[in-house]
Amino acid sequence: MIKNKKLWLKKNLPILIACAGLFAFTPSAMAADDVVRGGGDEESTDDIINNSVEIDSTDGDIANVIGGVSSTGNVEDNTVEINGGSHEGAVGGLTIVNSEAENVAGNVVGNRVIIHGGTVINVSGGEVGYLYPREGDETPDVSKYNFQLGGDVEKNKVEIRGGTIKGNIVGGSALSGSARNNEVVISGGTISGQVIGGMVRYPTAQSEVINNSITIGLDDIQIDGNSINLSDVDLIGGMFMYEGGNLDNIHGNTLKVQNVHGVRVKSISGFDHLNFTLPTEGDVMINVTGGQTTLEDTTIKVGSSGDNGRITDMKSGDSLKINLIQNDNNLKLKNITLDGPFMDGHSIKREITLLTDDDETIAVFNNDNLAKSAAIDSDGFLTTNGFHAKVGDIIGLDENADKLSNTGVINNHTAENIIQNAIKDWKPPEEEFREIQDEDVEVGNEMKIFAGGNGNALRVKLSDGGHIRNNVVGLGLGGAKTLVNKGNGNHFSFAPLVDHGKGKFDTYTADGKHGKGDTQFSGGGFIARRMLTNGFYYEGSLHYGRAKSSFESNDFKPDANDSTYDTYDMSAPIIAGHINIGKLFAINRENTVHVYGQYLHSHQGSMSTNLLNGDHYEFDSINDGSFIAGVRFINQPNKVNKFYSGFAYQYDHSSGSSAVCKGQRTHEVDSNGSSGMFELGWELKPHAAIPWVVDLGAIGWIGQQKGLTFHAKVKKSF
Repeated sequence: MIKNKKLWLKKNLPILIACAGLFAFTPSAMAADDVVRGGGDEESTDDIINNSVEIDSTDGDIANVIGGVSSTGNVEDNTVEINGGSHEGAVGGLTIVNSEAENVAGNVVGNRVIIHGGTVINVSGGEVGYLYPREGDETPDVSKYNFQLGGDVEKNKVEIRGGTIKGNIVGGSALSGSARNNEVVISGGTISGQVIGGMVRYPTAQSEVINNSITIGLDDIQIDGNSINLSDVDLIGGMFMYEGGNLDNIHGNTLKVQNVHGVRVKSISGFDHLNFTLPTEGDVMINVTGGQTTLEDTTIKVGSSGDNGRITDMKSGDSLKINLIQNDNNLKLKNITLDGPFMDGHSIKREITLLTDDDETIAVFNNDNLAKSAAIDSDGFLTTNGFHAKVGDIIGLDENADKLSNTGVINNHTAENIIQNAIKDWKPPEEEFREIQDEDVEVGNEMKIFAGGNGNALRVKLSDGGHIRNNVVGLGLGGAKTLVNKGNGNHFSFAPLVDHGKGKFDTYTADGKHGKGDTQFSGGGFIARRMLTNGFYYEGSLHYGRAKSSFESNDFKPDANDSTYDTYDMSAPIIAGHINIGKLFAINRENTVHVYGQYLHSHQGSMSTNLLNGDHYEFDSINDGSFIAGVRFINQPNKVNKFYSGFAYQYDHSSGSSAVCKGQRTHEVDSNGSSGMFELGWELKPHAAIPWVVDLGAIGWIGQQKGLTFHAKVKKSF
C-alpha cells in the first residue's frame, strides 16, 4: 500500500508528461519520463491511497497529471490540484485494465481534481482505463479486446474554480463496472466540451450510472453567469458510451444550479432531478442555446439560501417569479414533478408553482397539473420556451427544522451539572457536623482552599420522545472559611468559588435524527451554610456564568441528500441558585445519617444564532428547577477513611425550549420528569503520607435521567 505521498511541481520546472488521453492509454505513454504520478504506476498491485500532486507551472507544455494509479489495487482519496500551466489531462485516481493480461482493475473511490487556473484538455475525477497491448495502436479495433474487467468508480469529484477546459470533464468514468455518486462542481472558468457526472464506456447488463451530479455555482456565494462560460457545453448527468447496458440502470442523476443567473449552456440531458437554489438577483438562471431540450420524468426542486433578501423580505401576499430554464428553441416537458414545497433556507416552507413562459401551470406541490393542459401533444409532451418558479407565502416550518429546539436545553443542562458538582465540592455538611460533635477537632479561622474534578455521562429524556446524551468534565476551585459562635457553638461557613467545564453531547429525536456538538460553561459564585449543634442546617448559593455550545447535523434538513451540514454556535448567560435544608443524626461515633432536601433553580438567557445556510433563529430563555430529597449514610471508622452511600428522588421541571425563525415557532421541548439516584463513595482524610483530602465517588441514575456520574476531588487547607 502506498499512502500519503505529496508531489509539487513549481513554476518554471521543465517537467513534461506524456499524453494518456481521457479514455485510452498506450504503453509508451505510460512509460514516458514526462508522466507525473502522485503515487503508484500502471503495473502496481498495491492500493494507492491519499497521495497528492500540486502544480503551479506557467511555462511550457505539461501533459497528464495523475493523483494515484494502480492496476489491480484500489485507488482512493488521491488529489490533483492545478493552479496554472498547460496540460493535456488531469486524473484524480486511475486504475488500468491491461487487455493482454486480462487483469481485473481495482475500484476508484473518493479521488479529487481541483482546477484553479491554467489550461487543461480533459479532466476526470476518477477513471478506470485500459492499456493497449500493441505499440502505435492508437485507434485499435476495440472488438479485439476484453473490456469486461474494470472496477467501479464512486464518490470522485472534479472542482472547476477557474482556468480553461478545452475538452471534456467527467466526475467518474468506469470501463465496464459502475459509476456512482460522482460529482462535478463548476464555479468559474471556461469550458468547451461535455461535462458528465458519471459514465460507463463499455457497459454490461449489471453496469450502473446512478446518483451522480453536476453543480453549477456554490451554495454560499452568489455568482454572475459572466464568470462561468459554458456556452459550448453539453451537461450530461449520466450515460453509457456504447451499447450493451440496461438503460434502466441510469437513474438518480442530478443537476444542481446554485445562486447563479445568466448562465448559458448548449444542452441538458441525462438528469432525473433538477435542483435550483434561487440567486439574489437576475431573472433567468439557465439559458439553453443549442437546440430543443426534452425533460421527461423529471423532478424539479426549488429553494433559496436563508440569507436571500428578495425571498426573506417578502410580505404576506407577495410573490416572486424567476425563470429557471429558458430555451428559445423549445423545451418539451412530460411528467414533470415538483419535489416538495419551496424551501427558504433549511427551515421555512413556502408556496410554489411551476409555470410555463406564458404562465400555464406545469406543476404544483402534491398536485401535478400538466396532464390538464390543452397544449399537450399526442405523445403527452408540452412545448414551451421556458418555465419559471412562482414563490409565494410562508406555509410553516419544515418538520425537521422544527426539531432544532431540542438543542436549546443543552447549555442549561451542562451548566446545571457543573454547578451541582461545585456545590458538592466544598465542605460537606457531615464533615462540619463532626467538627461540632468531636471535641478533638479544632476549627481554625484559616481559609481552606478546595479543588475538585467531576465527570458526568447522562442520558436525559425529552418531552417530544427524543433524548440527549451529555458527557461533561468539570473543575471547581474555591476557598471555604468557617466562623464559630463562641456562645452556642453553631457554625457559619461560606466560600467564594469558580467553576469551569467542557463536554460533548449528542441529541436524538424520536424518529432518530441525530445532532452532535461541544459545550462548555464558565462561571463563579458564592455559597454559605449555617450549621446548628443539633445537626440541623440550611445553606444557599448564587452562581453566574456563560454557557456556550456548537452544534452540527446533517439530519435536520428538508433534503437528506444535501451534503451541507447545519452548523451553528450559541452562547447564553446563566444565573443559578440553590437552597438546601437538612438534618444529621449521629447514630454513634462512627455512623451518621444525613437527611436533606434541595432545590436548584437556573435561568438561561435568550440566544440567537445563524445556521450555516443563513437561517436566523431566536431561542427563548429557559427556567429550570430541580427538587431533590434524599438520605445519605456515612461511616467513618477512623480519622483517615470515610465511606458513604445514599439514595435520592429528583424531580425536574422546565419552562421548555423553543425558537423562532422568520416568525415561525418551533415546537416546545422540556426535560420534565422524575429520576432516582444512588451514590457510593470513599474519602481519604489528610495524614502523614498524603496531606490532601481525596474523595472518589460515583452516582447512578434511573428514570428521566439515566447514566453514571463520577467525581475525583482533592482538597487542602492553606
